[in-house]
Amino acid sequence: MIRVILPGKIQKVASQERDVGHRGSGEPTTGTTVCSSDTPCLTPAIPPPLEPIATAKYDLASAVIRPGILTPNQCRSVILEAQMVGMSRATILRNGKSIKNYARTCDSCWLDRNQKNEWLYEIVTKAACDINEANFGFLLKDVQKLQVLRYKPLQWFRWHVDIFPDSMRKMTAVVNLSDPSDYVGGGFRIDGNTYNKEYARDRGAGTFFPSFIRHCAKAPIWGERWVLVAWLLGPRFM
Repeated sequence: MIRVILPGKIQKVASQERDVGHRGSGEPTTGTTVCSSDTPCLTPAIPPPLEPIATAKYDLASAVIRPGILTPNQCRSVILEAQMVGMSRATILRNGKSIKNYARTCDSCWLDRNQKNEWLYEIVTKAACDINEANFGFLLKDVQKLQVLRYKPLQWFRWHVDIFPDSMRKMTAVVNLSDPSDYVGGGFRIDGNTYNKEYARDRGAGTFFPSFIRHCAKAPIWGERWVLVAWLLGPRFM
C-alpha cells in the first residue's frame, strides 16, 4: 500500500458532443474537436476537476477511478479502430519473451501513436498526469504504445503486476470502452482499496494505479468487454 492524497468526490458530468465537418486526419493538437476520415467525429472528454483532499477513509488506496476520461462516442471509435487493426490472442512476458499462456486468454491489439490516434494519446496522457500529480507523485516521462483488450466468455487475465526486471512502467491506466449493458459478470479487480469504486463499470471511466499493484480481469459470463490500457513510463523503481 502507498499513501495517497485523493481528489474530492467527483460528480458525473454529461459529455457534450457537437457536429463538425470531416477534415481528413483531424486536428489532434488543437485540443478541440478531432475528426478522422476513418472514424466518427470526436469531441475530447472534459473530466471533472481534481481537488486533492486528504480523507481518513481513503488515506491508503491502491487505485483511483476517474469517470469521463472518454465520451461514449470516443469509446466506440477506439473499439472500431481496434477492429480495423485486428485483434489476436494476447501474450504475457516471460524470461524476456512474449508467449501465449493460459494465464491470459483475452484478445488484444496495439494502437500506434500517429496523426490518426494522437487525440487519444493526448487525452489519456493528460488524465494520467493529473491523477499522478494529485495522488502518486511519480516522475513520468513518456507513455508506452496504447493497447486495446477484448474479453469474451472464458477470456481472462489472472492476477499479475505490470512491472518486470528493468521495466520503466510506473503507472497503469485501464479505461472502460464498453457500456455495462454489453456484458454480464467479469470485470476488473485490484488488490487493495479503490477510490471512487462506484464508477468502476462506467463507460469511459479510467482506473489509475501504480504498476506494481496486483490486479486481474475476470471473464464475462455473457457479451464482450473492451478496455484501453496505457502504461506511463519513467525512471525504474529502485
